[in-house]
Amino acid sequence: MEKIKTSRSERRYKNTLERIQKEYVRKLDEDKLSLPKKLGKLSIIVSNMPDHRGEATAADQIRAFHNEADELAEYYSREYGAVNIYRKATEMEMGFELSNPDVAGLITIGHGNIGDFWLEGGNHMGWEKVAKLTKFLKQGEFIQRTCGNFPYLNSVPLGTFAVADQRNLIAPTGRVIDDIKPDESLFGPVYGKGRNDINDITDLIAKHYILA
Repeated sequence: MEKIKTSRSERRYKNTLERIQKEYVRKLDEDKLSLPKKLGKLSIIVSNMPDHRGEATAADQIRAFHNEADELAEYYSREYGAVNIYRKATEMEMGFELSNPDVAGLITIGHGNIGDFWLEGGNHMGWEKVAKLTKFLKQGEFIQRTCGNFPYLNSVPLGTFAVADQRNLIAPTGRVIDDIKPDESLFGPVYGKGRNDINDITDLIAKHYILA
């Protein structure tokens, strides 16, 4: 019985990934794009959900997240038309920023893994929901300021289907980062190509899942 359950789960994952990949290609072909970086907005979304398993206190973790948002806002103000910080990571806020064509880039700050972002109240935002909510592919970056470990074989990187050029998906790929002061050298492009097929994505996951 367990083997049947696993098989069904694998089929569902494969079918979902194929469907989302086709939808992504359709958006590219139809130029469903956000504004360019210089004209568009960068939205920084901060989660207030601490990881109680960490060494740092909950208050220190949350304070660090908001300080990080302020620093990044100042830095990226030179590259985007405007930068906005949203200090509560809710599904509604994520959905609005992902679907807004004026928003050219997105940064998520908080806890999670490569395919999951912790939202307020113990909720989560996974890669499937991000893909569904993205109506206009971002012409800027999608930066995941969370851990980048691959806990599952279906851990598709969160912003894979949110950016027009997948080299603009930035994360600490395969790595766990510090709760207070993450090592900036760990952050880089998740993908080496601007456009990746399903084999590229599954190969990436398998590589880092095995390493984990």
